[in-house]
Amino acid sequence: MLDIKFVCDNPELVKENIRKKFKDAKLPLVDEAVELYTRKCAANTRANELRANRNKISKEIGVLMGKGLRDEAEEKKKLVGEQAKELATLETEETEIEARLKEVMMKIPNIIDDPSYLKAAAMTEPRWQDCMEVNNTQGTEPEWTKKDGVLLSDIVYDSSRDENNSFDLYIPKTASKTGDNGVMLFIHGGGWSDGEKSDMAYLAKRFARKGFITATLDYRLFPTNVNYLLGKRADFTMDDLLADVDQSIAKMKSVLDKKGYQANKLGLCGYSAGGHMALLYTGLQNSEAFQEKIGVKVPKTKVRATAGSCPVGSYVANDVVSKVFKNLSGRLYDDEMKLAYSYEGFADETYPEVCIVTTKTDVPIHYSTRGIHEHLDKVGAAHEYHVFEGKEHKLGHVFNVLHPDWEESVAANQAILDFFEKHKK
Repeated sequence: MLDIKFVCDNPELVKENIRKKFKDAKLPLVDEAVELYTRKCAANTRANELRANRNKISKEIGVLMGKGLRDEAEEKKKLVGEQAKELATLETEETEIEARLKEVMMKIPNIIDDPSYLKAAAMTEPRWQDCMEVNNTQGTEPEWTKKDGVLLSDIVYDSSRDENNSFDLYIPKTASKTGDNGVMLFIHGGGWSDGEKSDMAYLAKRFARKGFITATLDYRLFPTNVNYLLGKRADFTMDDLLADVDQSIAKMKSVLDKKGYQANKLGLCGYSAGGHMALLYTGLQNSEAFQEKIGVKVPKTKVRATAGSCPVGSYVANDVVSKVFKNLSGRLYDDEMKLAYSYEGFADETYPEVCIVTTKTDVPIHYSTRGIHEHLDKVGAAHEYHVFEGKEHKLGHVFNVLHPDWEESVAANQAILDFFEKHKK
């Protein structure tokens, strides 16, 4: 059975496969599957909102009762009761939709021409995101205003190309021109082939309000798996993605210097593939041989702290995630470079302390993330490893980025913040 996110992201490709099998009568199933999934996500989003509200109101009731405000507490209890009825209806609707969606998906023919491609496509984070991800990505963090500080948008760090070559910079009012500031560069994920800097805007704003100068980065993207299957190839390699990170850091340092801000306490934070890039760049700065090999000269401003949310990290390990990374090109097919770009190659006992956030229910990415932790333990590299379990929610891939207002996500992001605060001193 095909992956539903793959179907939603590539409906025409799925339909073309159906036509090739001369099963045109099944074409409407594709649109029905997309519609059902959209409804399922909408119901899921609303249900999660109600669960979060229930917890919030319950705490408010406790406060009111403690103050002897029984009438106000009773009103809150009525609201909880009303929302409980709505939640029960939604849960029933979700069950019914899920049953029909499974039935429809079972009838849509598989694409059997290239099984390894399908695995890779299912693993890549597509631009299609389910409703709850889109609705909750920005959480409830207020928009950035002049009261918060300065926002410099679309700062170009590489003028030799026209796209994916800029970053947004948040400078809080609390930033100092007399002392050194903590600076955090956020790197989005997306399987190295998708995503954009705005995906990390929520966390950039939140951490900037905690006193850090923050930036969100756009970088070159490899062809999606669909385009790869159609024969499209990138005219760049992973070397160039590292160069993007490198150039953006140098440009950011230059901009801040001109504005009178010291920015020597640099941190990197990325999720999924962005987490891999952050970890990889951190390893790169410690190896002159690696720098020479890929032609990247690391700026004098070294990365002092790095955090990864559900990062991937290896092209040589035996876990299922590592085996299906087929959407990259160039030197990654060279065995020596595969190792160099993997945690087994770039992290040894001299590797700087990093912070890793994950959940066991991030299947199958968790196997790769856990592999990073186990390797760092093996070589004796200090690191923080935080594994979160769902309480009110089922945690999935990069849960703290997609659902930052969940209790578990707040705790995960606080762990990252604490880590950066520790290394800022």
